Amino acid sequence: MHRGARTLLHNGLRNELATLCSEALWQPAREVRPFRLQPTARMDLTLRGYSRTLTCVDVALTSPLQCRSVALAARTPGGASTSYESVKVNRYGTACADMGYVLVPFVGDMLGAWGASAQELLSRLVRAWGLRMQLPAFRASAVVHTRLSLAVQRGVAAVLLQAASPLLPQALNSPASNGEEMEEPTAEVGEAAGAGVWAMAQASPPAVTLAR
Repeated sequence: MHRGARTLLHNGLRNELATLCSEALWQPAREVRPFRLQPTARMDLTLRGYSRTLTCVDVALTSPLQCRSVALAARTPGGASTSYESVKVNRYGTACADMGYVLVPFVGDMLGAWGASAQELLSRLVRAWGLRMQLPAFRASAVVHTRLSLAVQRGVAAVLLQAASPLLPQALNSPASNGEEMEEPTAEVGEAAGAGVWAMAQASPPAVTLAR
């Protein structure tokens, strides 16, 4: 998946997570550079209401359909996401520790499973958001997970449209009925389409949920 597609998915999830954290009074800030010794290093979110010190959240989405991730995802729900957390820890763990910050790699996969660190944050977010909105825990959990799921679905839809748009004029001018062979879809379109099918299946009432 090319960089523009990754950015669409990433930013949609990050922005919805920031909104939920704001509603829970966790004082999120986006695109922050909190490290004195690494002034160019940037965190997706910082939170001031999650722990006693500044919490740095780095958001990522991975695909469990990648060759290196299939076995991990099959062995444990969220296995691919939890494995990818190590990338974030290796990149920012030392810098956060030096500053006394808490690092939370917020990693999910495109088929709906969250990594261990993301699950812990979501569990606490559901409680804080539910108290703020005066909702019972089961309802707060449904709303929080639905909103995050829809953010990923919107990103997947944008990726599909972006990847397919150059092919639309050709498809309109070259109907399959003319006997010509149609081009095979790219791997990027196939991956996004697979995530889109899963997302649509999850969209049936009463709620969409990314957590498993």
